[in-house]
Amino acid sequence: MRMILRWAPLALGLLVPWLVPPVAHAAGGGATLEQTRDAVLVLVLLAGAYLLAHLVVDRLQRRMLLVSGAEYVLVGALVAFTAGGRATNMAEFDAILPVIALAAGWFGLLRGMDLGVDEFRNAPKGAVQLAILDDALPAAVISVAAYYGIRWGLPQVPHDRAMVLAGLLGAGSISGSSRPIDVLKKRYQIEGKIVPLLRRAARLGDAGAILLLGFVIVMGRPPSEGTGQFVDLPQWTWFLVSIGVGAVLGVLFTQFMGKDETENGRFLALVGIITFASGAAYLLHVGALTVNLVLGAVLVNLAREGHHIRSTLERTERPMSLILYVCAGALWTPPADWGVTALGFAAYVVLRSAAKAVATWVGGLGGVQRKDLFRGLLGQGDVAIATAVTFRLLDRSTDGLANVVYTILVASVIFHDLVAPRALRGLLVDAGQLRREQGA
Repeated sequence: MRMILRWAPLALGLLVPWLVPPVAHAAGGGATLEQTRDAVLVLVLLAGAYLLAHLVVDRLQRRMLLVSGAEYVLVGALVAFTAGGRATNMAEFDAILPVIALAAGWFGLLRGMDLGVDEFRNAPKGAVQLAILDDALPAAVISVAAYYGIRWGLPQVPHDRAMVLAGLLGAGSISGSSRPIDVLKKRYQIEGKIVPLLRRAARLGDAGAILLLGFVIVMGRPPSEGTGQFVDLPQWTWFLVSIGVGAVLGVLFTQFMGKDETENGRFLALVGIITFASGAAYLLHVGALTVNLVLGAVLVNLAREGHHIRSTLERTERPMSLILYVCAGALWTPPADWGVTALGFAAYVVLRSAAKAVATWVGGLGGVQRKDLFRGLLGQGDVAIATAVTFRLLDRSTDGLANVVYTILVASVIFHDLVAPRALRGLLVDAGQLRREQGA
């Protein structure tokens, strides 16, 4: 089982190039000799890139305090470039949509598992309050700034479109990551209460990001798309529909998770559950992450084997993460205006950091916790990538703004993956909770 999961990203990556020519053929272009030769080239390049990332970057993680991920985005971009160039139509990726939906839904379900009653009961003191402050202020600041930036800079962009893109950036800004903690634990001996507090706050931040993304998606959907001829609901009510679908599926699938389930059987059952839930979400044009989040919350609270389900999800988290990063690179299209993109990225990073600093400073006014905890909450990670990929696949507009926003989100994740471990190390050193290296 471990060997399968370890090499799953490589296996998926090797399949992607072979899926592109059939898609082009279905579109009427045919699979040419050049496309086949490109696919073979991709096989070699992708295999080499994966082995390099797996064997070299994993070792550099501990030595240089790196969170891996950027190298897999590069692999995905390389796949897309060598297998026929950049896609101008997102429909070209429909062939691998089930795989992407599975990987994204995996993190929705996993973060839903963090919403169990026992999890809240045993949460570190102040974790929920910290998560709320660390979510609300950055989301509000980023969303408002992005909306007015789009409206002032590009007045021809409709109000609804600007609201959706601003909300997407806001959702990405509040996603968290506990991977910097894992990187530091490989090298240092850490003690104290800050790390459990930060881990819990980051995971609750992911849940907040998924809920906000779900609302953004339904507000950006055409009023009658995916509803057939007999349903015509206001857009915002589809957010409630997504929550209801997740809850109903959670109750239904609770009956299928037996207490005597083997690890392999549980893994296969989860693949089927997430694929079904994500497929239902895409059919209704609602957030697959949101549906799976609610589904996971129901499972962890109702299923007798909820802790085993969570354990299986956590053991398979890394392969699904690599799939998402590769797909994020494959879906990336260079923006037309690099100047606007660079300015937006710089503003995004600065505003996000400033809002987090203010939020944790306010949270520390009572003296219960440190006022500089934002230094341990800079990472974005898997849910931010899942947010970007999910929206990218659902948004079929051709105004070019989606490329800019998508680039900002992915670049922000890569940037914060680089700086978050060192910022966290500085916080732990100042707090006296990081004393020496492992084995020292």
